[in-house]
Amino acid sequence: DAAREIDTEVVIATKTVTAARTRVALADKAIFVAEENVKMEKQNFLAARSDNFRLMERQTQLIQARLQRGRAVTEYHTAVAQMQKLSGLLLEQYEVDVRPRGR
Repeated sequence: DAAREIDTEVVIATKTVTAARTRVALADKAIFVAEENVKMEKQNFLAARSDNFRLMERQTQLIQARLQRGRAVTEYHTAVAQMQKLSGLLLEQYEVDVRPRGR
């Protein structure tokens, strides 16, 4: 039954949007932690309590956290677009008219 299929897709899309939003929030927190780690490691390096390898590790972790956030944001926007498609709002939002024009 087509109606039930659409209902199922809407439920899945809703859960996907919620999960993606959560992943973005978690990625923001991971970035904050990674930035703090870089600051601390830099202080330790300047105080000769750490080496450049550990500092670079922390910087790499920060880069990875930022990349993960980018992926999470992409997943969120994809999920929202899927919701808009299912609700019929996608074309309307971008003012796309696919109806044939009268001559």
